[in-house]
Amino acid sequence: MKSSLQKEIQNPGEMMADIVICRELDKANLVINQFIKSCSHSMRGPLKSIRGLVNILKDRNPDTDLDPAMVIRFIEENTEKMEIILEELEPFMLNSSRETKNKSIDLDELILQVTTNFQKEIKKQAIDVTIQVQQPGPFYSDLARIRLILGHLLTNAITFQKAENPNKKISIQCSVTLNECVLSVEDNGIGIESDQHGNIFGIFYQATSNPHGSGIGLFIVREALEKMGGTITIDSQPGQGSIFKVTLPNLAAPALVHGL
Repeated sequence: MKSSLQKEIQNPGEMMADIVICRELDKANLVINQFIKSCSHSMRGPLKSIRGLVNILKDRNPDTDLDPAMVIRFIEENTEKMEIILEELEPFMLNSSRETKNKSIDLDELILQVTTNFQKEIKKQAIDVTIQVQQPGPFYSDLARIRLILGHLLTNAITFQKAENPNKKISIQCSVTLNECVLSVEDNGIGIESDQHGNIFGIFYQATSNPHGSGIGLFIVREALEKMGGTITIDSQPGQGSIFKVTLPNLAAPALVHGL
């Protein structure tokens, strides 16, 4: 008993590390519980709508003018809402539970990979996408989380374009220095009211009524950046588009020192 106590007293650094880990686990559990509770609440509405629509079809009087195709379309729309929420659940859980893994990243290659995944929708909307990367030296960070962040920002830039705009544009710019990486995604879409900028990173918050937005993506982006020691800012006005700027520490120096 005495030797165990002496060991604890002799290793205050280990005790502090344990305390930090416990706090991080508590925070992760709190966020996960909040997310699951919000998912449950957000899916309850579409489920009730589907049940009501199914009952309408079951009890439909053949002599009425009710169009079954219209009811089925409403069911499909509510099903799509739930699918969007479920699709976001897996990356959120992975981000919440996985430790950061820093490695050397070729940002040209990464951005090309991510944008390629969206080529179908980019071509469908005829969006002009430009990419500019300045990476004169090594950049070390968490590859999976940067891919996750860029994917969500690009999803928003595509989803919230102005349908009537014949010149849709998205610009992805990235610059790396010895200390940091700055990544920005700019679009000329519908934009966001300035009084909503502080709310858009909250879970299930939607600044527009666009049915294709889940209100989860930017929440996941914020959570991922917190784990990586990064930050994000927004510059947006209604009708003028949006610029999301992400700043991440470049961990190249410590990674190279430790031979990663």
